[in-house]
Order: sequence, then C-alpha cells, then structure tokens
Amino acid sequence: MTDTMMLPLVTSVLLGWAPGLRRCSVPSMQMPSMAELTVDRVRAYTKPSEMLEHLQSMTDTADGLQLSRLLAVAHSANNEPLAAEAHARAVLEQEPSDVDMRFVVGVACEHRDEQEEALDAYEAVLDADPDYWRALFHVGKISLQVGWVADAKEYFERALAIEPTHLATIEIVQRLRQIEVAEDDAIEAEAGKEAGKE
Repeated sequence: MTDTMMLPLVTSVLLGWAPGLRRCSVPSMQMPSMAELTVDRVRAYTKPSEMLEHLQSMTDTADGLQLSRLLAVAHSANNEPLAAEAHARAVLEQEPSDVDMRFVVGVACEHRDEQEEALDAYEAVLDADPDYWRALFHVGKISLQVGWVADAKEYFERALAIEPTHLATIEIVQRLRQIEVAEDDAIEAEAGKEAGKE
C-alpha cells in the first residue's frame, strides 16, 4: 500500500471511526441530543464520564424513562454498576422485559459477588435474546469462576461468534483452547506410558 492509500485508514483510526472499532468520539464535537441517543450509542461513546455528565444535564428536559435507561447504561460504561442498577430497576418497574436493563442489574449483582442473582438476570436476558453477547460473556465468566469450564467455553465461543472483535472474549477463548490442548497432550502422554508398561 502506498502512503496515499493508507491516509484514509490512518485518519479514520486517529479519529476513532475505523471499521471494527466500537467506541467513537471526535474531540470538540457537539454532544448528541436526546432524540439522537440510543442505548448502543451511549454504550459506544469513548468517554463515558462525559456522556454521563451530558445525560445528567438533561434531567429537566428529557423523557424520564428513556433518560433512566440511558443513565443506567452510561453509569455502567463509567464502571459505576451500583448507580447504574438504580436507574435500571426504575426502568424495569415500568418495562420488566427490557433486556438491556436486566443486563445492567446482572452486572451490578456480579459486582456485589451475588453470582446466583447475576446468573438469574443474565438468563432472563438470554431467554429474551439468545444472541445478547454481553450476557453470554458474563455467564461464561461466572461459569469459569465456579469451575464449570466446559460450560464457560461454550458461552465464550457463542459470544465470540456473535461479537468477534471483543478482545476479552478472544483472549479467554484462546487460553481455554490452549488449556484443552495441554490436557489432551497430557492424557495422550499418560496413555502412552500405560501402553509402554504392558
């Protein structure tokens, strides 16, 4: 590739909107209006604290339910799961089937080490949307923590099939595959030793 051919790609990477990148933000751009915001757009914003501040400034002018939904996601993206949970539960009181809010509650439960409650929330999400890759990832994490390695691998692989660019999932699946190969090699070596004794 020549330098002139690379320029659009380099520019897009520097500006944060290259293909495959999830988070995007260009400095000095005007923040989106309430009408332009969605759960996915709030989740993808590169500076969660700025988005959170922007949403909090809208409390007097915005639709309360939608604002609570977006604040839940913004708090979650800003690594504030307990604050996110309060907004998510407020939404769930009026819309109990909201999978994004069920997911936020699951993350908060997981943060408090309430694994059973977190699994219940994630399973409710997956019952409504079997392709919700974030819930698949978190069920995989919990499964791995309690020693259900085969189940964890299945959840991680499902998440990776849906969202192949999620780095944490890629790393975990690669590591689980390495462990599986090492275990298979150890079993074969042991079988070889046993066969040599006979």
